[in-house]
Parts: sequence; structure tokens; C-alpha cells
Amino acid sequence: MLNTHSLTRSLAARDGVRLVRELERNGLPLGPVLAARLAPGWVIPTALGFRRLLEVSHRPSTAARAMLDELLDAQVAEGGFADPQGVDAAVVTAAALRALAAALADQRFVADRDRIGEAVARGVAALRRGQAPDGWFGSTGGFTGGSTGGVVGRAAGRLGDLDRRAAGALVCWLVGDEPALCGALDVPALEAAWHGGGEAGAAGVRGGHVRGPAADLAADVRDLWSLARASMGGAASHPRAA
Repeated sequence: MLNTHSLTRSLAARDGVRLVRELERNGLPLGPVLAARLAPGWVIPTALGFRRLLEVSHRPSTAARAMLDELLDAQVAEGGFADPQGVDAAVVTAAALRALAAALADQRFVADRDRIGEAVARGVAALRRGQAPDGWFGSTGGFTGGSTGGVVGRAAGRLGDLDRRAAGALVCWLVGDEPALCGALDVPALEAAWHGGGEAGAAGVRGGHVRGPAADLAADVRDLWSLARASMGGAASHPRAA
């Protein structure tokens, strides 16, 4: 069972790999390959760990305060959130926003609500701008490049599609059913992109044209997309706020 001590120990060590691994063993529904692609950075593990810390501990703590400050410091001038490890900016932003939304609703951070609320508003606007008219988010090189090795050169088009699907599934899952964040996404456009990739895209996400870690990643992405759409409920029928 992941407890406050384990979380604070991983935080003190700044060990994102260990933190994500512990979260995965305790119910994080990412799948091992997709989780491993997020672990080398620090902002996403901090965001996930912060949310978990608020769930398992109901007292103010220096660890929670440190995590909150880390997340707020990761916000850039344009309103989004950045990770020095280069993980896709839309995914980092979605992870940070979901964690900050949890803090906004937590009485332990009532004195910080104005600061957190401003950061969330700016981040939501950045996430909205980051979704392209075709429904996808940000860059397409943040996920498969480090996990597929030599497969990349032989299947660049399909793996590029898999990258986009990974980002879309992660953003939707991270936003989840948080109303303030769901309004930042054009979910119908993302769903249309997801289902409109043609046979090559559909086969790629099933793993039919890739092997090894890429096929495992495709399976993780497919499962996470299904979970994300279920968690967002009826959001698909409501385009994002203008």
C-alpha cells in the first residue's frame, strides 16, 4: 500500500521513476510501457504523486507544500506547464492542472486559492490553445521515440499516429471528470480524429503493424483511451468552451 512515507521518500529523492512505479503498483491505470514514458520527467510524477498524497493524508504536510510549489513553478509564461525532460507539453499541462484542481478543492490550501486559481485559469487557456483544429495535441514525438528503438525508422507514419493517440488518451485521462478542465478540450474533435485515422491508424493502435515495445505501447494507449472516455462520461456531446 502506497503511504505518505513512501511518497515523501520518493519526493525527497526526486525519483520520478520510482514514484511512478509505486503509483502503478497501487492502481495507476497507465500500463507499464506508457507509465515508463512519463517517469523520466519530474512534473508529471509530482502531479500524480501530489494527487495521491492528498488522498492518503488529510493533514497539512511539508511534502504536499513542496509538491504544490514544484507544480506552480513549472508554469511557463504562456500559461502551460513544462518539463525539462521534454515530455509532451499538453500532457504535462493536463497533469499539472488536474493536480492543481485537486488542491483548489482542498481546505488545506485555502490560503493559496487565489494563486492556484489563477494558475489553473492560465493553464486551461494554454491547453485549449494547444489542441489543433484536427483534434490532436501538441507535438508527436514525445512518447514512442524513446521506447521503440529501430522500429521508428521503419514505421514512422504509424508511430507518429500512435504518438498523437498517446497524447490524446493521456490528456483525456488526466483531465478526467473535472468540469473546470473538461471545458478546455474539444472532445468531439479528438474523438473524430481518433476514429478517423483510417485503417493504418486503427491497426497501429491495435499493434497490428508494430512489434515489441511499440505494440505494448499501442495496447496501453488503447486501454487508457477507453478508460478516459468512460471517466469523462457525457463530455463527448459538449464541445469545449469558447
